[in-house]
Amino acid sequence: GINANPESSINIQFATEVNGKSLTDKVHISPAPPDGWKPAESWSSQYWYYSPRLKPQTAYTVTVDAGVEDVHGQKLETGTSFSFTTGDLSPTLDTPWSSSELYPAANPTTLPIRFRNVSSVSVEIERLNPTELVTDALQWRNRMGTEGNGRRVQIAATQQRNVLQRAMVDLAPDLVGGYGILRLTAAVPEIRTYDNREQERVAILQVTNLGANVKLTPDGATVWVTQLDTGASVPDANVLISRT
Repeated sequence: GINANPESSINIQFATEVNGKSLTDKVHISPAPPDGWKPAESWSSQYWYYSPRLKPQTAYTVTVDAGVEDVHGQKLETGTSFSFTTGDLSPTLDTPWSSSELYPAANPTTLPIRFRNVSSVSVEIERLNPTELVTDALQWRNRMGTEGNGRRVQIAATQQRNVLQRAMVDLAPDLVGGYGILRLTAAVPEIRTYDNREQERVAILQVTNLGANVKLTPDGATVWVTQLDTGASVPDANVLISRT
């Protein structure tokens, strides 16, 4: 076939159940996958699926040698082969994607975003009010799915195919004194939802130098607040515990 997905599996079907140990040294992929591969041999099956990492835009030939033996002792008299050519790798967008992600303030204020085989990346950064998010859990959840009014950054991708690219998004303009809670939304035209909308990757970033360790008991809770960069305790820290 042409334009086969290089990230999909190679499927081989036999007429009867085949012993894996008999098959393992009689199935070959040429050229060899870049990471190498070793067929499974610890079970028997009529259906075999192999998922080595394949190069994009590459012609491959899979060969099954004669002599493969099934569980009944019958051997394949004549070998066989088939060929296919892989297409491009799937579009990829790699950004934070979670309802709450800690981002230590001691880190650089530039956030890396990685992408591949896309035309552009749209990023929106919105500074959130910490008090609203802490005191209203529903508001926190709603912030994951609503459109914001934040600063927008457009990243143009190069025309290189199948190469992982990286861009740095500066968070500093949306922080106060290097700290804050940010809503990060990223999307690319090539990755769509089931109803053909751009799939948004949304994350809430807590840019802070404070960490909390909590010990819960039937009678209450003990909270230690420390600095992330040094591990030193923070005296007289204000701690708010809210019901969710």
